[in-house]
Amino acid sequence: MKKLYLLFLLLISIETFGQLSIGINTGFVSSKIDSKDNYLTYFQNQLDTLLYSEEFEQKSVNSINFGIVFDYKISSWFSLNTNLLFEQKGGEYFFDDIDVAYSQGDIDVESVFKFSYISLPICSRFQLEKGLFTIYLDLGINLLYGFRSVVEYNQISSIGQVKTDAYKLTYSENFKRFDLAVLTGIGFYLNNVGKGKIFINYRYSIDIVDNSSNSDVSEFYNNSGSINFGYIFPIGEK
Repeated sequence: MKKLYLLFLLLISIETFGQLSIGINTGFVSSKIDSKDNYLTYFQNQLDTLLYSEEFEQKSVNSINFGIVFDYKISSWFSLNTNLLFEQKGGEYFFDDIDVAYSQGDIDVESVFKFSYISLPICSRFQLEKGLFTIYLDLGINLLYGFRSVVEYNQISSIGQVKTDAYKLTYSENFKRFDLAVLTGIGFYLNNVGKGKIFINYRYSIDIVDNSSNSDVSEFYNNSGSINFGYIFPIGEK
């Protein structure tokens, strides 16, 4: 009974002092695979290629996100912020001048991993309002559910010929569907734009879960940075 009473008081406090806002969000994402191993060695049979090279470079790929944002303002300096987003992440392995089993001469190989997620960032937002602008700092976590994974595989020969293949990778055999990351960010609001405000922020997300479900490949993380912008407005302003 005591717990129910405390919960009732909490709900009353939220209703009395809280302010819920909703809005739209879109952004540009740059992500990179951080992996100790070369994941392509596992796909040699699928890719019909034998790679005679242990050396590879990991590069960033660019993509997008979009969705809706919720912000629950608890006080003048603190709020809880969350998004429901479609988000693309990934990374690239690049092999320079390697030997391939059936090819004469060396080739370059590009393999671009693309992952599609439904993501749920949940942040504590600390903010300082100064006239038309509000500066804020985000600290939180990002929960992600993967529903599509593809690798695009390009062979570029020394005479300029390009062979391109794309393979859909199953999550059960290759990757974990659920991912967890910690994130931090900084941004600002432009206040008093119509009934709401415009926001721009930068967020950096660091994976804390090994995404590989393949026992032969370890430490497969997908870190990302994003520039986001959108519009948010209060619901039932107090």
